Amino acid sequence: MWRERKCLAHNAIGHASQRCQSRGGDGNWDGSLAEYQQTGMIEPMSIEVKYTAESTASGGGRDGHVRSSDGKIDLDTRPPKELGGSGEGVNPELLFSSGYAACFLGALRLQAKNNKIDIDEATSITAQVGFGPDSDGGFGLTAHLIGYLPGLEQSVADDLMAKAHDFCPYSKATRGNIEVKLSAKV
Repeated sequence: MWRERKCLAHNAIGHASQRCQSRGGDGNWDGSLAEYQQTGMIEPMSIEVKYTAESTASGGGRDGHVRSSDGKIDLDTRPPKELGGSGEGVNPELLFSSGYAACFLGALRLQAKNNKIDIDEATSITAQVGFGPDSDGGFGLTAHLIGYLPGLEQSVADDLMAKAHDFCPYSKATRGNIEVKLSAKV
């Protein structure tokens, strides 16, 4: 049995609400609507999906296994030593930081091209993703994106990082949800 949820979002400055419906394996949407209130979110945008990545976690989650539907990712997950684990497998923060770094670098290169800025082939992005307890008694993330942009003036590198942050899908997904710090090294 599967369940799917669709949500319609409404955003006012600094305050967002969602009205959600669920449907089960029979494919019919139920009549109930649940409303969720959130603050600090940006207004959602309409997206024409061109690609969907799919992965499944099994076992204990952080102490289990992840596998992508295409088999390109097939990894054991283990908590890092800093969180009391063995550190012998990957953890969600490693996977997220890898995806964020790659996506952000693509956004940075596109923004450089669109703004007619030549960047060195050695240009890179390092994404540091922090994990720890939050003030609500749960857990949260932070991110620090460090751009290495050799050969650019500092102000140009800073501006390019900001433009990439405005464009990158990972940055859009995390905006208003986690603290993201940007740094540029030239």
